[in-house]
Amino acid sequence: MPNYYPPIRSGAASADRDNNLWILPTTTTQSKNGELVYDVVNRKGELFERVRLPAGRSLAGFGVGGVVYLMWSDGDKGYYIERTHVVR
Repeated sequence: MPNYYPPIRSGAASADRDNNLWILPTTTTQSKNGELVYDVVNRKGELFERVRLPAGRSLAGFGVGGVVYLMWSDGDKGYYIERTHVVR
């Protein structure tokens, strides 16, 4: 058993279509109600923003120009994909 949590979750780094790297830390103090909070790193290697997903949503993919595809489930009916933009 390790003495500490790894800094990021396994498989929790994704590149978007705008050449940024989205990293989901193992733990974060930025999460208020259990929602996912990603650290976004630019091509210079700088952390330039944090993106908080709405509660119950997970990252499904990316489009160009800050477009993000989110996935959610309503339980019995299945899974849904929604398209949104990162508000900067």
